[in-house]
Order: sequence, then C-alpha cells, then structure tokens
Amino acid sequence: MEEIAVEKPVILPLHPRTRKKLQELSLSLDTVTVIDPVGYLEMVWLIEHCDMVMTDSGGLQKEAFFFKKPCITLRDETEWVELVEHRFNVLAGAKKEKVLDLYKNFAFNERFELDLYGNGDASKKIVDALKREV
Repeated sequence: MEEIAVEKPVILPLHPRTRKKLQELSLSLDTVTVIDPVGYLEMVWLIEHCDMVMTDSGGLQKEAFFFKKPCITLRDETEWVELVEHRFNVLAGAKKEKVLDLYKNFAFNERFELDLYGNGDASKKIVDALKREV
C-alpha cells in the first residue's frame, strides 16, 4: 500500500491493535492515510468516493461491486466467486509483488451493469407469493 499511495491516495481504516503491531514490526505507513476503524455508513461513504477497493473482507468485496468499484482481495480465496469469474474482483493473496502487479496491470471488468444479484424486487416477489398462499 505504501507504493500505491505514492501514485494515488490510500485510506486505511485500521484497528488500534493492528496499528500497534505494525509499529512494533517497524512497518512503515508513512504515505498511507491511516484512520481509526469506521462504522458501516462511513465505510459506504468511503467506497462510494474511492477509485478502487483493496480488502480482506468478504462484505466489502460485494459492496465494491454494488458501488461499481474494482476490488483487489487480499486473500487467496473468496466466497464471492462470481465477482472473480466476471473480473470485478481479483484475488491477490498477501504477496506484495502480486498486489502491485494486479494494481498496475489487471484489466478489471468495467461493465458493472451485469445483473449478478437480481434487480432488487425479491421482497415484492416474496410478498406476492405469500399473498397467493393465504
């Protein structure tokens, strides 16, 4: 993230214990903007206003898709395989070289209009089905 932050601002919500551990290991975050952990609404705001997401969180991978943001997942596997299959998300693991290579060279799918999770009318369909049963 340090190298990426030289080119593009990087905001990293970081738990205080993790921050302390990084300091103990003498790992630099000088070019990264480290902030305290944020709640859901603040995280949604950050996603909405960013260019891309880098995360190890399953939930943020999907939120990135909903906000039409490419995502690099810092894990070796994901529960959201459809995001990887359609190239909205890429798995980088924890190797620095791979993360940097994917950041610089991966061709993300930018056609976010693909309807992977329905069109938002599931609750209406459920209510209609329940009404038919009554």
